Amino acid sequence: MAAGKPPVLLAIHSFTQAWKSVPRPWHVAVLWDKDPRLACALLKELQAIPDVTVGDNVPYSGQLKGDTLYQHGTMRGLAHALVEIRQDLILTAAGQAEWAERLAQVIRKVFSAAELSSRLHAILRYGSHTDGTAQGSG
Repeated sequence: MAAGKPPVLLAIHSFTQAWKSVPRPWHVAVLWDKDPRLACALLKELQAIPDVTVGDNVPYSGQLKGDTLYQHGTMRGLAHALVEIRQDLILTAAGQAEWAERLAQVIRKVFSAAELSSRLHAILRYGSHTDGTAQGSG
């Protein structure tokens, strides 16, 4: 931030392939709150991958007051999102390599988009669904 280019916060996590014996159909998901900058761009690129089911705020919500994204993204006005990958897809070294490459390609596309770059690296305060703050910038 001191160099004049606010960082972007991207977290990566995994989720179980089933919950209480109910299978989860998503291969990958993006969790987010009110700030659409990074999340919507990630969703668009992930949805372009053939034969991949993409979740939007599933199996969990990105609207969690007090979590890492809230503390370091929402409260500071940084673009942020959390990518979740289904665990059975990354159990093996081959699966890990496949998803690492997929995510690397998606992230490169998102960060190289000229129309998005200046917005990703700007302080914009969208607030959170969890605290009643209004959407806006500044």
